[in-house]
Amino acid sequence: MTLRAAILSTGDELTTGRIADTNASWIAAVSLTLSSVILVAGFVLTRRLWLCMGLHWSWNLTQALCSLPVSGSETTGLLKGHTSGSVWLSGGGFGIEASVVTLVFSVMTAGTLFYFAGQRRRFIARHSAAHEIRTKKAAVA
Repeated sequence: MTLRAAILSTGDELTTGRIADTNASWIAAVSLTLSSVILVAGFVLTRRLWLCMGLHWSWNLTQALCSLPVSGSETTGLLKGHTSGSVWLSGGGFGIEASVVTLVFSVMTAGTLFYFAGQRRRFIARHSAAHEIRTKKAAVA
């Protein structure tokens, strides 16, 4: 699977399941897609799932602890938080994931992770041992 295919399929899976919420807006859809891009970028950078899982878990836990909606689902946490103001700025009933602030933060985070992945040459696919064996066999034959 190519990197583009991974980003598109992950974004589609993450967004489709949550966008059916009545409080969802186009900002929520774009924000959820960008959050999946962040998770893919984290994987590309580290080649491990720990960063992806940690980012996703900590984001949702922080919202839940503050009693803020998580992707449109109401939560009851240790703190009593609430958002107010314009829906485009606060996210409204869907939560802060549907705010323009989160969009900007997501673009900056994904860009930073992809930048560091590029600096570490993580966009170049690793060759598997099986590929190396096939290449050697083809060279011998």
